[in-house]
Amino acid sequence: MLQFFRINDPYRFVAVFLLIVLIRLPFWLSGGWITLPEIEWLLIGEELANGKILYRELFDDIGPVSAYLYAGINALFGRTEWPLQVAGVLLTLFQAITFNRIALRNKAYNENTYIPGMIYAVCSSLFPDMYIMSPVMISMTFIMLATENIFNRIEVKTEDRDFLLTGVYLSIATMAYLPSIFFTVFCLISLVLFTGTVPRRYLLYAYGVALPLAMVFVLFLYLDSSFAFIDNFILSWWSIDWIQRYSKITFWSLIAVPVFFFTISVFKTFSFPRYTNYQVRLQQVMLIFFIISILVWVLSRDRSLYHLLLFVPPMAFFLSHYFLIIRRKWMAELQWIVFFSCVLFINYGLYYQNDYLNEAGLNVWSEETFLFKADDISSKVKGSSLLIIGSHPQYYIDANLATPYFNWDISEPYFMNTSRYSRIVHLYNSLVNDPPEIILDFEKRIPILEENLPILSDSYETEDGVIYKLKIK
Repeated sequence: MLQFFRINDPYRFVAVFLLIVLIRLPFWLSGGWITLPEIEWLLIGEELANGKILYRELFDDIGPVSAYLYAGINALFGRTEWPLQVAGVLLTLFQAITFNRIALRNKAYNENTYIPGMIYAVCSSLFPDMYIMSPVMISMTFIMLATENIFNRIEVKTEDRDFLLTGVYLSIATMAYLPSIFFTVFCLISLVLFTGTVPRRYLLYAYGVALPLAMVFVLFLYLDSSFAFIDNFILSWWSIDWIQRYSKITFWSLIAVPVFFFTISVFKTFSFPRYTNYQVRLQQVMLIFFIISILVWVLSRDRSLYHLLLFVPPMAFFLSHYFLIIRRKWMAELQWIVFFSCVLFINYGLYYQNDYLNEAGLNVWSEETFLFKADDISSKVKGSSLLIIGSHPQYYIDANLATPYFNWDISEPYFMNTSRYSRIVHLYNSLVNDPPEIILDFEKRIPILEENLPILSDSYETEDGVIYKLKIK
């Protein structure tokens, strides 16, 4: 496989595309799975496409760029997951092409090859939940474009507009996935350490970062939701609970092989003597990229395996160096086969719940936090407009959202703190303007809220204290 992609031929990207599709093909043919994050993204896209205003009429911490991309996809294809899968393939291919273009134009390697793009595509397919177009994947697309400008600047091939564009790319990446804001630090450190950039261009870079953020703030100010934008998108990063979807032992067991190969590749790359000073600087830049990726991962509120897309660029960069500097080509092919086989084994074993993985305790997904599992409640709320009091977004899979209270971490103060008059008024107006057909009360709040909101007792009835149905008048 390495020898095939070693040839300097742009049509090798057709093979990269086919490789991406073939890795995902068993997942698609078997029907795939639908995850809780995917259910949330599909619902957000549908609600925004139907005219709701993000943050004001739909409470969530998703970035505006990601949210309205999902809305656009929903407007074209409806509420189905396959467009997100197709978009995931296209974004992965675009990122692989961009990554390989960066390597070729900046002569990052000692030979012109399409191995970096191929390895990028494989590393972007390490786990099944990397397949879908997630906010992290959307953000990484713009981070790659910004990284290309940084590489060009190190070789002194940039103009003033490139600094402005770099800031714009990073700003858009931040509005797709908020923790990506730390990649502005990555670019700044790279400019300071490896270029002789004049102060005027740093100001252009800062202006590029600030301009899109300011434009989006003004847009939400016009929509009368600027404070909701700050509370939901920015301040929620510090105020809402983190989600841990797997145990630490499971996590490290799954990524052991990629981490092993990455560690060796970094060591071998920096100890290899036949690189120019310029190539060494590029390697140092990608090492900084990796360190910033760790910081973003640590500060991410939701740590799922698709968040490992943050590490794909540095991983692909150093793995490409490692396989290219192995003198014996048959040895390089053998090691690549071992790496690729391990990727496929973990990937398919994770999806098909391989017996060996189960015996080893690697049943990574918790159905309560990651995978959807139908139960009696999901069949009862199917096709209804729904309000969920509690963190159970899985029941939105075949239901619609009523009221703005979608993300429980953001909505919880409205239900838990009934001493604030403004929140009681907000609850009342939401129930009157957009009454849910069914309320699922997993936090047992309705009996308490009925004291201040008699509309609940007047309009809803329950048999089990969890499912409240709108009375038929």
